[in-house]
Amino acid sequence: MERCERDFRCNCSSHRFLTLVSGEGIQQTLQMMGQPANVRLTPQIAREVCQRTNSTAALDGSIALIGARYDLIVKAVNCVNGDLLASTEAQANDKAMFWTR
Repeated sequence: MERCERDFRCNCSSHRFLTLVSGEGIQQTLQMMGQPANVRLTPQIAREVCQRTNSTAALDGSIALIGARYDLIVKAVNCVNGDLLASTEAQANDKAMFWTR
């Protein structure tokens, strides 16, 4: 997942309407919340980090093997009320295909 995060940050860093909270910013916020810096970011914890950093949306994603194919799902959720803002899905025969350009 580290590569996925790095590639995502690289692809989004030049987007003029999108600003990502840095890993360091997330870790500092987790510390203020009394959470360990390496805690798993569940959707609930991510929303709280999102609120505490004055962000608009939290991203949630998953990759699952369904039959012989991999399914990638990414969702953007409103930090304040948890409403789904957007969602996208992609399928591939090999999990590595999600990281090819």
